[in-house]
Amino acid sequence: MNIDGSEFNQLTDNSTYEAYFPSWSPDGSQIAYSSSLCGYQHGCLYVMNEDGSNAQVLKYAYYDTSLVLNGIKPLWSPEGNKILFNACAYSCGGMSTIDLKTNEWIFIDWGRSPSLSPHGKYIVFSSRREDRSREDLYVRNANRNGDAQRITTTGMARKPVWGPRDDYIAYTWDGDSEEAVYLYEIKTQKILELETDLKFEGRPQWSKHGKLLMITGLTETNDKVLQFFHNTGRGMKFIKEMPHPGGDSATWWYYIKWYYDEEGDE
Repeated sequence: MNIDGSEFNQLTDNSTYEAYFPSWSPDGSQIAYSSSLCGYQHGCLYVMNEDGSNAQVLKYAYYDTSLVLNGIKPLWSPEGNKILFNACAYSCGGMSTIDLKTNEWIFIDWGRSPSLSPHGKYIVFSSRREDRSREDLYVRNANRNGDAQRITTTGMARKPVWGPRDDYIAYTWDGDSEEAVYLYEIKTQKILELETDLKFEGRPQWSKHGKLLMITGLTETNDKVLQFFHNTGRGMKFIKEMPHPGGDSATWWYYIKWYYDEEGDE
């Protein structure tokens, strides 16, 4: 659809199988997504043109043949030549990449909710590798060199999103009786709590150039709202709160419009 919400077009059309986790390529010409069309429980990875044409299931080289790629949550590399995803067998806890030119599938590490740094050199993800009862954030090289470095020690750290300015990693913390959004400052390695009174829901979202951060949550009266924060370069400043637009199409129309419109109130 257009950023004003007009010309809403359905790109996939199958009454039996679902399509989910769409991800735009950096140049906007293609969309990667997951679909159950392949028959696997968790779905397989597909790529189609931005208008929905030429949908192709991704395959990886296996000796002298090729096999369909069973996985979810695709993320394009900044160069657009690779896709990072959660590979699925019995579960979907393994992070892998597929080279779109060579069809080479490389296992990266075990973890959830991966997010790439702006230049694609590093990956941040959540894992319980050191303590099964505590989920923390880790950073590692995207090319598998070296070991993953733990950057949080509080436990319950989840859903990291690397900021486009390469200054913060926003993530959620889910305690027994409260939820919060935190920022890991990459330069100082300090952890800052985002000042909000919402009961947080979902994953933080950065605008395209990292100037704004948007979160979704519930007020004390259980009203669903959006809150926006300005990345001043010296911290995050609350800008405004607005009612959640409601409904999938309305929500995504507003998100797309906001994503490209970074002027806002400062």
